[in-house]
Amino acid sequence: MLNLSGVTLRRGRNLLFEDVTLAVHAGQRLGLVGANGSGKTSLFAAILGELDPDAGAVQLAPGARIAHVAQESAHGQRSALDFVMDGDKELREIQHAIAAADKRDQEAGPHAPPHALFEQLEAIGGYAAEARAARLLSGLGFRESDNQREAEAFSGGWRMRLNLAQALMCRSDVLLLDEPTNHLDLPAILWLESWLLRYPGILLLVSHDRDFLDALCTRIAHIEHQRIRVYSGNYSQFESQRAEQLAQQEAMHRRQQKEIRHIQSYVDRFRYKASKARQAQSRLKMLERMALIAPAHVDSPFDFEFMEPPRQPLHLAQLEAVAAGYAEPVLL
Repeated sequence: MLNLSGVTLRRGRNLLFEDVTLAVHAGQRLGLVGANGSGKTSLFAAILGELDPDAGAVQLAPGARIAHVAQESAHGQRSALDFVMDGDKELREIQHAIAAADKRDQEAGPHAPPHALFEQLEAIGGYAAEARAARLLSGLGFRESDNQREAEAFSGGWRMRLNLAQALMCRSDVLLLDEPTNHLDLPAILWLESWLLRYPGILLLVSHDRDFLDALCTRIAHIEHQRIRVYSGNYSQFESQRAEQLAQQEAMHRRQQKEIRHIQSYVDRFRYKASKARQAQSRLKMLERMALIAPAHVDSPFDFEFMEPPRQPLHLAQLEAVAAGYAEPVLL
């Protein structure tokens, strides 16, 4: 389980969110949404332990393993397959222990490595690890011939795919994905959706692809006004619920403003009239105690209009002696 208890997070003087309490359990896929700069990436950093909360605590189950996509491009002379397999750190530790035991035995005389290491390797599926890494590469669009290419030989976009494959290779309990569909084509996105739907741990996902969020998310956490509010369902269901809440809030705000105007009118009219002064004072205190309901608004209000040109051109475009097409036949 991942638990946020009274978490407050700042970046410099900027308050991102405060007093956030949130629990996420295995099998849940939580989409994290909010305006740019609202704190989505900073929350990931706090979960990874790279950023200390200003208040509260981020708690994970003992021994929980977190996987995330490295932001720096894959590099080095290791093959793509080896680079992806590095994502399973326990696998690599066992393999290195076996290699070290082999080396000691060769120096001291023939002797089989400790049997316990091979039992551990089998227990974590180590004998099938290479095949698992190859499937990840294939799903993300790599050809079989790419498996033995050096990681640094790929272009930037393909290196980011290698980073994603490495994160998926980790047998994690918590998976943090920040815009994972960047650099992916449609077949790779569809494969990733299918893979993530089978992921048994906790998935925290940041994405601007609403179709991707709709396909995967079981809950949506929305960061707004320095708070995080959790909604059940996918992104479309979140939008529907939030629109209804905003409509209700706006209706309540208008009713309250109407009531305030009515009470203020009474106070202004009778506060200096001896027979009504007590009632006017009572209503004035009522106004002072009233908890104001804020008007509803949507994120990032945006206005756009086309400027009126000083004059209309006679022709918007003029083509002369144009030929267009792909070899034969000429289309135009």
